[in-house]
Amino acid sequence: YVKRANRTDATRSLSVTAQALERCYSQNFTYAAVKCPVVLTSPAPSSQGYYTVTINVVAGPPETYNLTAVPVLAPQTADAQCTQFTLDSTGLQGALPLGNTQTCWGST
Repeated sequence: YVKRANRTDATRSLSVTAQALERCYSQNFTYAAVKCPVVLTSPAPSSQGYYTVTINVVAGPPETYNLTAVPVLAPQTADAQCTQFTLDSTGLQGALPLGNTQTCWGST
């Protein structure tokens, strides 16, 4: 139960990072680090420190990004159901191992 509850640290941190990137893009029309300070902080700890969040900006056109959260602190490092969370610029959520997206993102 603790591991499942702590997964919200990853999903919340990815969502907050995506929002910061979208605000930057709406003001500067780019996700590039020179215009988006949040990119310069990557990789960064999640809000509660259970995960590390990495930003990967993909040159375009169109310019996109992929976010990844991996566990770095117990008990999340022993969470075999959710070893990685992903979120991309289209809003597509993902998780590893494959097939666990709904479980990891809290949809089930």
